[in-house]
Amino acid sequence: MRHVRMGFLAASLTAVLTGGLVAVQPTVGAVSAVSALGTVSPNCNTVAPQSVTATVASAQVEATFNDPVAHGGQDLAQLNEIIRLVNCTPGGATIRMAIYSITANTVYRAIADAVARGVLVQVVHNGEDKNSSDSSPTDLAALLGANHHWCDHGSAGLAYGGGCLSNDPSSLMHAKYLLFSQTQDLAGVMQSNVTWFGSPNETFASGANLFNNSVTVYGDATLYDDFINYVWTPMWQENSYPGNDFYDVSTPRGYFSSGYSGVTGYVSPQQQTDLVVDRLSYVNPNSSCQLRVMEATIHDTRSAVVTQLASLHKGGCKVYVTVGSIDPGVLKTLVSNGIAVHSAPVHDKLIIFYGSYADVTTNRYTIFTGSHNLTKSALSINDELLVKIQGVPQVLYQAFYSHFGDAYSTGTVCTATSCPAQGGGE
Repeated sequence: MRHVRMGFLAASLTAVLTGGLVAVQPTVGAVSAVSALGTVSPNCNTVAPQSVTATVASAQVEATFNDPVAHGGQDLAQLNEIIRLVNCTPGGATIRMAIYSITANTVYRAIADAVARGVLVQVVHNGEDKNSSDSSPTDLAALLGANHHWCDHGSAGLAYGGGCLSNDPSSLMHAKYLLFSQTQDLAGVMQSNVTWFGSPNETFASGANLFNNSVTVYGDATLYDDFINYVWTPMWQENSYPGNDFYDVSTPRGYFSSGYSGVTGYVSPQQQTDLVVDRLSYVNPNSSCQLRVMEATIHDTRSAVVTQLASLHKGGCKVYVTVGSIDPGVLKTLVSNGIAVHSAPVHDKLIIFYGSYADVTTNRYTIFTGSHNLTKSALSINDELLVKIQGVPQVLYQAFYSHFGDAYSTGTVCTATSCPAQGGGE
């Protein structure tokens, strides 16, 4: 089980209900059943990290959290979990990765070991990481050869940005996800069709030194295939569209959902509306409603989201915010509307909701996570991933709630005019 500050956790179940806070070019799009033809790494470690496992709908879902404040400024739980998943992938299996930034040599070595034992590793990689002062990005590209793809639209000078889906000159491929045809779960059971997504990068600076969350879904073939067909393959092929508008639910494009795990994905860039405002519009504010927002960065350019939060708060929904960095305009809006804001070393892109959502009148638990900061670039410029998980059981919601509380309870209370930056970033 996950290690948390027990004082906060002991009070939190009551607080949940009361509202208180204490080698070859890959054939993209092809999906095949892979047998465990080889062995896993000798370093395949199935000792549970800071994780909680539960059943969501029909799927086994694991959530992993790190808390740098409780670990002297650096908590390796996220990096260790990525390494565990890679180490526990057998030879003959396939790993597809979307990497924004990699500087953690421990992760690079795990990937190199996987390749050496016969794992096919394919990577789409933010083009701007070519310019990293660390050698890991170029080492990874050299290691994988044709199985590595820089997001650059064929422009050596990044004239079209570092995005794969976006061709904006300032774009980034900022999504963070890994797809395993096979790997072991925390109990040491070999699983197929495994999908990992969340906020941590493969770096110490943001992946270990800041708060993050990640989610691993085991055995959901629909979700795994949808990630490959609707996210990873378009990224590999650098599919861009007029107006730089990838997300279009009417096509449908940039949108997929699996009832097996209750997971829905929304992929930026998107120009027509605001993906987060649209999701929050389904929240029914009442006395039971609770909304906890844990964001690396909130910019004035996403004031529509903040206005929506303020409206929900006025409608009776209890709203709390923990942030790494925040612009003055949206800070003033939040605090002046009675919403408590704390700053902490946060890299999450997380919204935790309890209450009535959409046309379901009974209260339920819903989680939004992924790579999507509350910035204009996350919405309309970068390749980003916003993930909704519905039908979350209380034990999993409680783990996310406690993660939020770990940052909130140790953070700095912000005023309408002052909120010291402690996190943020991509």
